[in-house]
Amino acid sequence: MKYIKIKKIAFGMLFVNYFFNMASANDNVKLITDHIKGRAPLVFAPSIVSGEIAKNYEKSVDIAVYTSDGNELAKDKRPKVGDTVELSYYLHDQDGDNDRFPHYTAASVMFGYLDSNYKTTWEKAEKIIQPSNVNSRAIKVRWDISQGAAGSRLIYRITPITLYGDPRIGDTLVGLIDSSKPPRSFGDPNDPGISSFPFTDGTGGGKSIQNSKVRDIDDGSKIMLYHATLENGQINVGNQFGDNDIPKVSNYYVVKVVDENNVDVTDKYNYVWSLVNQAFGSIGANSAEQDVINLVTEDIDVSGYQNRICDIVYKIPVNSKLKSKDSVGWLNRIAGAQGYHLKVEATYKGNGSAQCPYQGQSNN
Repeated sequence: MKYIKIKKIAFGMLFVNYFFNMASANDNVKLITDHIKGRAPLVFAPSIVSGEIAKNYEKSVDIAVYTSDGNELAKDKRPKVGDTVELSYYLHDQDGDNDRFPHYTAASVMFGYLDSNYKTTWEKAEKIIQPSNVNSRAIKVRWDISQGAAGSRLIYRITPITLYGDPRIGDTLVGLIDSSKPPRSFGDPNDPGISSFPFTDGTGGGKSIQNSKVRDIDDGSKIMLYHATLENGQINVGNQFGDNDIPKVSNYYVVKVVDENNVDVTDKYNYVWSLVNQAFGSIGANSAEQDVINLVTEDIDVSGYQNRICDIVYKIPVNSKLKSKDSVGWLNRIAGAQGYHLKVEATYKGNGSAQCPYQGQSNN
């Protein structure tokens, strides 16, 4: 009997093993899901976030404005053309996805304003400032307010983007830089509604200013004329031209512009010199000759400026050397520049340039 029992056990084990091998051979016990997805990246305002990021601070940025002298504009002051808007943010992704160089999120930042036709004009941010140290996550993006923004409030747009991940693109935020109300949020960065000017939506709890309606660059600015001399190949600036001073032939003159804070902003303008309103009686003529517009200036370095600024120096020429940039040769005036009033007009252009387009032309 023992022999028979052992034989049955052996046969049973063989039977189980047979079916086990059959199941393994078919390999039909498995489950594969769809691909794993994460969470979309978000941006947060550095001024209201410290330590662990709280969810109620998501989708916000900080806004600051800096004047020409580099100082931060007071919250109750309006920005002006030429000032710099700075947007700063933390990028956060709950999955641990990161934004890598060249900072896709920062590259998405644009600033906007209403043009004369009440359409939104977007301009790309001009400078990206990376974190100052390894422990800082704040990214800053800057834009100089352009002339077209004068009279308009300012808005921003930013799209959180990580290098990798699914999804790697978060909602595009659009808001006013002078409102504490939540910004608008768009799931599609190409949504045409993004360019619909948000008159009420704002920064979403981050740092902002109170009134972003842009003042014109000339608001509070002042243009001044100075006597000058040529010494060792350089123009030295002398005394400011007074109300009772009289311009004279063969003398040099320099123009300067300062803003309302008395900061020199000469390099942010283009200049046109002209001879106007000829006092023909003073030179013995019977009638006035035509004005001379857009005079040829001196392409020369001026003391006090690191880079050469175009068209800020004019030398009143002798009779036979009168010339306009618009003329082919010397101009024929019976007494040259004599009898005319000297006029110089400044037009805002933005950042200055060391290269003058009329290099080599002068009245010498």
